[in-house]
Amino acid sequence: MPKLFRVNDPREISRIIETIRDCWLDANWIALNSETSTLSIRFLKPTGSESFVVNRVRFPAIECFLRISRVKSFTVEDKQKIRFYDISTVEYNPIPKCVQLRTGVPIEIRAVVDDFDVTVVETGTVVED
Repeated sequence: MPKLFRVNDPREISRIIETIRDCWLDANWIALNSETSTLSIRFLKPTGSESFVVNRVRFPAIECFLRISRVKSFTVEDKQKIRFYDISTVEYNPIPKCVQLRTGVPIEIRAVVDDFDVTVVETGTVVED
C-alpha cells in the first residue's frame, strides 16, 4: 500500500527534504499531467537490504514520486544526460513562486506554481534495475 504525505506550507519543506535527500531522481520520468497541472518526478529510495550499484544507484530500491501541484510552467535542463541524479534539497522561492530541486551533479528542475503544494508518494514497488 502506498505511503504519502502532503506539504502545502513552505515552512514545512524540511519534511520533504528529510525524505528525499540522498535518493536518486530519474530524469527519464519527469512529466507534467496537463489535466491536473501536476509535475511528477520519479525517484528511487534505497531499501537498506543487500544491493548492487548501477550508475551509482543502489538496487533494489523503492519507487517513489515527488508531485508538485498547481504548476503553471516548468523547466528541466539536463546537460549531463546521466539519467540518475542524487537529490540534495528542495527549495521554494515565494516571490516568483518557484519550487526547485538541487542535486549533486547539476540538473535544473524548476516549477513555477500558483501555490506551494507538494506530495511525496512511496509506492511500495521494489525496482530491481
